[in-house]
Amino acid sequence: MSGVRTALDLADIRAVQTDHAVDGQESLIKPAEAQALEDWQCRVETRAREGMPRSLPPGVVGGISTRYRNKRRVLERRRSNALQRAMAGQDGTRRRYAQRRARLARRIVDARDRLERQELELDRKKAARVETLRRRSGAADVARQRLDQCRAVSPTECLRSLLRSNKQAGP
Repeated sequence: MSGVRTALDLADIRAVQTDHAVDGQESLIKPAEAQALEDWQCRVETRAREGMPRSLPPGVVGGISTRYRNKRRVLERRRSNALQRAMAGQDGTRRRYAQRRARLARRIVDARDRLERQELELDRKKAARVETLRRRSGAADVARQRLDQCRAVSPTECLRSLLRSNKQAGP
């Protein structure tokens, strides 16, 4: 009737008179046809419900349970393997980074030691230069004093005085 072939085709028909498109064509269902179709749908559903088993046979239930139990075991095994791989990867990553941190810590200690040695060497050189400058400053002061003394006497007397003081100071 009006393009309805199965009981499911009635799902969209609820009013007594309804426009209904079947295969792209509109059709008008008359009230008597609509009622007949609804009655037919009820009979089909009733027969289907009466013919349905109340429970599955034990063999079917056991088969379904076994199949899903096996699938669950496979999935659990995969999950367990994936977790083990992840943990192994995580442990490997932790080891690698611990090794890298240890290497970096050693490099930092080595760099600090090197800097301390360089600082000590610079301090030693600085102290030596300060001492050299102090001695030269002292020698310059002595030379200025002699020069001042020499200005008061003749150049010959100054030269004799310088030669005598150098002999007395010694090498």
